[in-house]
Amino acid sequence: MRNYFDSLKIHKKYLDLKNWPGVNSYHMTKEDLDLFNRRKKAVELYFENYKFKDIHDATEIQRQELHRLLKRCLLEDKLGVIWGYRALIPRFRIGEYNIKQDALYQNNGGPGSFKYLITHYTELEELIFNLLFRKKNSIRDKRMSKKYIHKHFIKKCKELGISSINEYPFTSRDLGQRSLYAYISGLEDKHFNKMMLRDDVEIETKFDFDSSLNSVKPYQKVQFDGHKIDLIISMELTAPDGTPRYVTLSRVWILTIIDVSTRAIIGYHLCIETEYSSADVLQTIKNAIVPQKNLELAIPNLEYPIDSGLPSTLIPEVRWALWDEFYYDNAKANLSKIVRDRLKKITNCRVNAGPIKSPLNRAIIERFFGTLERMSYHRLPSTTGSDIFDPRRKGSEEDAIKYQITFEELQEITAVTIAQYNSTMHEGIYFSSPLEAMKQKIKQGAVIRTMDNYQKGEVKFFSMETFRTIKGNSSKGRRAHINYENVKYTNELLQSSPGLIGTRIMITVDIEDIRILEAYLEDGSSLGKLRATGKWGASKHSLKLRKEIYKLAYKKLLQFTSQEDPIMVYQEYLKEKAQTEKVARNKLKSMQRNQKEKSEGELVKIDFPKNSSANKFEKSSDIMQQKLIEDFMKKKATNKGKKFRRTITY
Repeated sequence: MRNYFDSLKIHKKYLDLKNWPGVNSYHMTKEDLDLFNRRKKAVELYFENYKFKDIHDATEIQRQELHRLLKRCLLEDKLGVIWGYRALIPRFRIGEYNIKQDALYQNNGGPGSFKYLITHYTELEELIFNLLFRKKNSIRDKRMSKKYIHKHFIKKCKELGISSINEYPFTSRDLGQRSLYAYISGLEDKHFNKMMLRDDVEIETKFDFDSSLNSVKPYQKVQFDGHKIDLIISMELTAPDGTPRYVTLSRVWILTIIDVSTRAIIGYHLCIETEYSSADVLQTIKNAIVPQKNLELAIPNLEYPIDSGLPSTLIPEVRWALWDEFYYDNAKANLSKIVRDRLKKITNCRVNAGPIKSPLNRAIIERFFGTLERMSYHRLPSTTGSDIFDPRRKGSEEDAIKYQITFEELQEITAVTIAQYNSTMHEGIYFSSPLEAMKQKIKQGAVIRTMDNYQKGEVKFFSMETFRTIKGNSSKGRRAHINYENVKYTNELLQSSPGLIGTRIMITVDIEDIRILEAYLEDGSSLGKLRATGKWGASKHSLKLRKEIYKLAYKKLLQFTSQEDPIMVYQEYLKEKAQTEKVARNKLKSMQRNQKEKSEGELVKIDFPKNSSANKFEKSSDIMQQKLIEDFMKKKATNKGKKFRRTITY
């Protein structure tokens, strides 16, 4: 390590960045997140012994500023733990800072009085937000004026018991009106889309769609949509008497992302469920960003064309590529909060969601689906044809069983067909193939955004953030835990911290595997990973699957004890239902698909062998986290009687 650290008395373990306290950046603004990431990257490059010139070129951080940041990171807090990445947060103070209470008693309201007020009375913060951004179908004013919001604000202050004699805003000559107006303006800027929805303006449809090939470069504009394949497939099912037989499934969805400039398919995903969900949309996005390998083929004589496949497989410049604008259908799964959040956090792209059932806004991808059907599915014996009047529909279910056309075969046919499409000349791109068009535009100087190397191992495509309150009762022997979707979660660190009971924390959820949650205190400090208790922590399962299981349990259609794995019980339930119901067959096949992926190594191992280096690291990490908890509890004690600011998500 560099000589710079010789003058600083630092414990050797802190020279390893893995031992630094982490930061959750979910609530940072775009500008703050960009600055934080550049600072973090500069520090990490410094520890990797990069030259100052290279660090500056990559992050725009000057040598003097980098030294200042390093000193801040390596300073210790009151418990002897370095500030670490926390010191890189924009405007983060090394030491406590509180708005002076004296400001509340000045005749004209001192600096920070309004901020102090809404920080300690979260009801006022909620009131202002709810009055400013009306809910859909609200009977009150569509757009309440600032003047009337101020009247409700003053009324609420009186209801909260704020004195009208010596407390702000009543000590201010304008009753805090000017500060409130400035705060409202800031909210309107921060929540621009909500403001447009409040005024019934469809902001996301205001972008003019320009499909001219000369106006866009690869990955500048992409289109997404889902299409139900015109094909019946089958699966093998064991009858109650033990006899294997083939039964038909409901039609399968294909979700696709296509590049507007080159017409190349950059990612796709097959969904077995009867309706695709937000998780399927996110899987498609992941498949379009993370480089993919060609699927291994088992069908005899089925082969990939030469130099065919997805761009991320064949073109180095577009591996981990990010798009600038994302066009998609205004459907429920697409517009879910987690999809919008992941698009923003991962790709930092603009979103253009057109009206429902308006295929003209996504004409390119709609044409692709027609081409895909003609090239493959319509040529198979179990096709349902183009519509209900198509004579090819006749006998499709019988043929699916007769020829035993399975989902695995559908996967292979789809992979080869898309690879062939990407390598076949297209009239719309001057009789070049999509892959050739992309290579040519890159050769001509088109610059494509790609994900930074330091983000590739950390990006979470299926994560969402929410809040929970730590439960427990020390006097009754109930250790600290949280409840999430009807299941208790905890870890050793949380169980040994009864002082945290009643504290509101943020948790990060992987909706595809909710056995493990990541927890963070109010100040961003990590509480580590919380595991689901009981049998819920055994088998991998998604958020959607757990909700489905409890939905059946509430209806008394499914029962399981604390000693039974509910995932296995649910699978047996589906096997029974699948004898007569197509929907159950699709769900069962989807579960079997996930289990197959798990057996092939896609499931990340959670438990480590005893005495392994990973366990040693977790143990030292727990000690550090325990110190952070103690620091948090001390801050909480100093603010006893005061209300903590609550972050509100909408």
